Parts: sequence; structure tokens; C-alpha cells
Amino acid sequence: MKDLRNENVNPFLGFFLDCSMFAVVTEHCSRGSLQDLLRNEDVKLDWMFKSSLLLDLIKGMKYLHHREFPHGRLKSRNCVVDGRFVLKITDYGFNELLESQKAPVEEPPPEELYWTAPELLRDLTHFHKGTYKGDVYSFSIILQEVVVRGPPYCMLGLPPEGMLSPQTGAEIHGLK
Repeated sequence: MKDLRNENVNPFLGFFLDCSMFAVVTEHCSRGSLQDLLRNEDVKLDWMFKSSLLLDLIKGMKYLHHREFPHGRLKSRNCVVDGRFVLKITDYGFNELLESQKAPVEEPPPEELYWTAPELLRDLTHFHKGTYKGDVYSFSIILQEVVVRGPPYCMLGLPPEGMLSPQTGAEIHGLK
């Protein structure tokens, strides 16, 4: 992870481990996450700005994928924006880092799964590692967030707890 260097990938500087508290140390990005930026109504997002952010995301993902590094946890909260409004991908390699530290894996809350491809939710062998196809699915959800400036699946009008089917844990209501 420390060897990954690209303008659109937030550099990994190290990690902190103390009393079983674990933190990844990366470069500070003063504008916060893409999710923060989208929720801040004081920030004007015209189409040129939106397309610039999305292009930065594409460049970062292209770099990671060409380095044979699927992200596996891509979401708007894991994309940060620096002071020049350049989007950088962060939290890449996080699952592998947790695995190498033998950290216990907790089941994420349902709202954390909105960016996860249904096939990964059905096949737990790849769920924590991620796949290239899963990253493309996650990108499409972020694309929707940026275009409509709303949370995932907001066009369906369903409450967050009604998005994932309790029968399969992966089926999104209304999208078959």
C-alpha cells in the first residue's frame, strides 16, 4: 500500500496500533469526504465540477486496478477531497490490513452495504476482499449520488431499513 502513488489515491503513510485500537494514517484532505461535500448545500456543484470529481474517481480506480488492487470498500465516504478540490480514493487495502493484523471482522450495518455489489453480498468468500466488478458497481452508486446529489437509491422513495431484503441480504427492493 505504501508504494501506491497517484494524484487521485490518498497516500498511505502508516498505521497506528495501541491497546487494540487501530487507525490508518493518510494525508489530510481539508474538504472532507465526497459524501460531506455532497451534503453541504453551501457548496455549488455545477456539471463541470461534478464531472471533474467523477473523472478523478475514475483515474484513481484505473490506477488501483492496473496495479491489481481492487478496493472492495469503495463508497462516497471513502473518497476525500483536498484543498484544490481534487478527489482522492482512501481506505484501499483496509480489509487486507485488518486481516493481516488478525483483527475481528464485524458485520457492517445495512446502510454500509448500499455500495456493495449483490453478488458479493451473496458470496461471502469475496465480500471482504472485493473484486474489480464490485468496484464498478460501487462506482455506479457513487455516480448516482453525485448526479442527483442524494444518498444511494434515493429515487426509490424507500426508507433506509427497507432497502435490503431480509430474505437474501442482497436483493434491493424494486430492482430485479
